[in-house]
Amino acid sequence: MIDASDYSADGLIPFPALITGSTDVVNARFSRDVIISVTNNGTSNGTFVVEGNLDNSDVNWGNMDNDNEDTIIAPGITQLFSWDGVAPPFIRVRKVSGVESATVKMSLGMVV
Repeated sequence: MIDASDYSADGLIPFPALITGSTDVVNARFSRDVIISVTNNGTSNGTFVVEGNLDNSDVNWGNMDNDNEDTIIAPGITQLFSWDGVAPPFIRVRKVSGVESATVKMSLGMVV
């Protein structure tokens, strides 16, 4: 797990390349504003979901998309996700499909 308070100086949390599975969980309980960028580095579409959890359990991860839909990102495209004042305490990005790597970065604001 990544503690977001370790990144309060510049607010940018980089992750290792995401090929399968999910990123490390970010403990963002002291931040309410979140921006996540996901860049598909591959040559085919990739499907991603930003998930939140209230207690960092192995279960109960929910899609943070308002429509509860996964996001398809075309090759070479960066998709931004943002939440203002409503972020859950634990956040991760999960790759649903696609075989090539993606770059994931998270920026936190309004640390309380």
